[in-house]
Amino acid sequence: MQNNNNYHVSNVSAAIIGLLIFSTLVLGWLSQKPTDKAYVNNHDSEFSQQRAFAHVNKMASQPHYTGSAGHSDVHDYILQQLTSMGLEVETQNALALSPYYFASTYVANIVARLPANKLSEHTDSKALALVSHYDSAVSSSFGASDAGSGVATILEALRAFIASGQKHSNDIVVIITDAEEIGLLGAQAFVEQHPWAAKIGLALNFEARGSGGTSFMLLETNRGNEALIKAFEQAHVPYPMANSLMYSLYKMLPNDTDLTIFRDQANINGFNFAFIDDHFDYHTAQDTPTRLDPSSLNHQASYLVSLLPSFANIDLSTLNSEVDHVYFNLANWLMVDYPFSWVLPIFILLLLLFIATLIIGLRRKTLTLTGLFMSFLPALTSVLSAGGIGYLCWNWSIGLFPEFLDIPQGFTYSGHWLIGLAILLSIILNAAIYRWTEYKFSNISRLEWLLAPTILWLLINGLIAIHLAGAGFFALMLVAPICALVYSAIQAHKIIHPITYVLLTLPALLVIAPQIPVFVIGLGLSQLFIASLLTSLLLITLLPIWVKLPYFKWQQRTLELVTLVCVIGLLTRTGYSPEQKKPSGFNYLLDNDSGKSVIFSYNPHLDVFTEQVFSTQDQGSELLAGIYPLNPWRKPTFSKAVQVIELAPLNYKATQNTIAENRFFVRILVTPKPTSARFQLATDNAMLIESISVDGQAFATEGKAHQSGFFFTHTVSQDKPVLIEFSYTAAHDVELRLIETRFDLAQVMPGFVPRPAYIMPTPFRLTDATIISEVMRFPLNELEPFGFASQESVAQ
Repeated sequence: MQNNNNYHVSNVSAAIIGLLIFSTLVLGWLSQKPTDKAYVNNHDSEFSQQRAFAHVNKMASQPHYTGSAGHSDVHDYILQQLTSMGLEVETQNALALSPYYFASTYVANIVARLPANKLSEHTDSKALALVSHYDSAVSSSFGASDAGSGVATILEALRAFIASGQKHSNDIVVIITDAEEIGLLGAQAFVEQHPWAAKIGLALNFEARGSGGTSFMLLETNRGNEALIKAFEQAHVPYPMANSLMYSLYKMLPNDTDLTIFRDQANINGFNFAFIDDHFDYHTAQDTPTRLDPSSLNHQASYLVSLLPSFANIDLSTLNSEVDHVYFNLANWLMVDYPFSWVLPIFILLLLLFIATLIIGLRRKTLTLTGLFMSFLPALTSVLSAGGIGYLCWNWSIGLFPEFLDIPQGFTYSGHWLIGLAILLSIILNAAIYRWTEYKFSNISRLEWLLAPTILWLLINGLIAIHLAGAGFFALMLVAPICALVYSAIQAHKIIHPITYVLLTLPALLVIAPQIPVFVIGLGLSQLFIASLLTSLLLITLLPIWVKLPYFKWQQRTLELVTLVCVIGLLTRTGYSPEQKKPSGFNYLLDNDSGKSVIFSYNPHLDVFTEQVFSTQDQGSELLAGIYPLNPWRKPTFSKAVQVIELAPLNYKATQNTIAENRFFVRILVTPKPTSARFQLATDNAMLIESISVDGQAFATEGKAHQSGFFFTHTVSQDKPVLIEFSYTAAHDVELRLIETRFDLAQVMPGFVPRPAYIMPTPFRLTDATIISEVMRFPLNELEPFGFASQESVAQ
């Protein structure tokens, strides 16, 4: 085959190339998770989707956040289900204190154990823990996906495992935690206070950050991942969705699952399994059983059904290792892994091969410096324009549809259509750029057009080798272009056949293409440019071949037609309806000191629900200044002074005494009302918090500097007084404020108009709450009426 840009690709070759690429993309999509029909059976010894959904329906029949009326109902249901399986079951009632910030509550963890039924070959056998949480998000979420799906997966998989009569040499411990949504407090109580925690060798945690999509496996370990990955591979999970890029990013970013506590506080290795799509349902009143994707539940089941018999029998103490591995799945065929230490040598080998073949090509004049430099024209133009497309698609969208900003998750109901639109526009524009460039500069060979994409991917892989070894599998992107250059160096004046070249690109296409939308789904539509950039970087290694295929213009027209479909989908999914609700809410605040009464909202835009109290003239949060702490990154958008609503008063006693110069000791005894949801302490003055305790139990954190805002939160889950004690140092007078929140606005507000069917409470923001704020006044020298230790003992 002659090395010129006019080489003709036959219709048959073009058809084969098109079929290979299309089939690979379809395979990459369909192999991510089981279908909706998987596990649809009633066999007693097999996992049943119907039985799992029956659990979800029962648990997610009402909101059940910690401290709510529905919370105890869900607790009792899970307890009954585990008891009916013949497990040792108990409720761990404990006061839990966060190790990261000053937050507390009384938790009711559900803990059960299935003892091993065969002798272990190991002298100190560890237990396998199955973990999820049963509290829903505050205050309107039904918790079907997060994490009713996780609890249901554990209940049904364990039932089927027991019914099948399988032998296991490790104890199996079920840990259904409480108060995960308010600071991982149930997990903290378990690892810190429960005697079984010391026996856990591995934890499998089931979570959700949306109501659908593929379930991804993420590792939690303080060491290397080699042994964990090998054990995972040996379980032969049918739909493994995992790669070490997610693992590396996960270790670099702040995490907030129960396994974070298991790892940080007890050095317990674990696997997280979570689906993250349909993010707009996350923590909302739409997190209901009817919106939970059956295929996502099935994917969770496919992990546990495979891993449970495997991890219940291996020596869990052998899963510690010091070596990290790169790993990725090739569809659902197999997992590939190799040590991090290979990443740099692989990069160096590819770099040397490129340099050698480039020098050979220049000497033989099959490559030219002109061709090398010219190859950057379409490559850089394509990549930069694609990034611009992603950026503009999002910003133009919120310009045309400002209501997109009403979704606090950052992913709108039309988000999938918008991702598709950005990707397709990038493909169309990039193809047009290469088509025009190759026509305009026909003296540049197809092999030369590959030089710039190869150099760009070498630069990316060099950075990966130094800074992000978990993404080492991106070296797959260099296989096809490097092989093309090597072939040309060996076979002078010939270039690789287009079909062979495309075959070499398929592994990269199969591994990387399905990940492109995942980045945007995980990070939000504001990061849409990542999808368009990755699409372009993937595409520029194929475009020198593609633009020379027969019927290229017809292919372009087809892509344009699909793009039009995406535009229509975007437009039709933009509005709100009972099936895709608009978040909206407001709160009532009473300041007892000034008598000021304010209603405020975090909604970016008004709607029929918020217009019952606000008008466009009520924008801003100035009315809350000095009476309610405001986060600079999450300020209310509307506020309005209103008439005072009669609320049950705060019920507390407080004392403050001087320990030494500028050192103070405060005791507060707070008695909750039946509707109380949480108590918070706040101040706008700088101070050093030396220590805090709740009911005599001290936080581990000491010497924490505080500038302003909230510094302590206690979620009310028991109807009894709570004693808060803390000492602090401050150079100036400190004004301490006690703030109580109750989720009873609809019951106490005169003339409250309920939401229409297409509006729901706003997630991730305080909503539908009544709040009482009061500066605490301290009587002089009044420690003893509380019956506490003397001031001298405190000073010591």
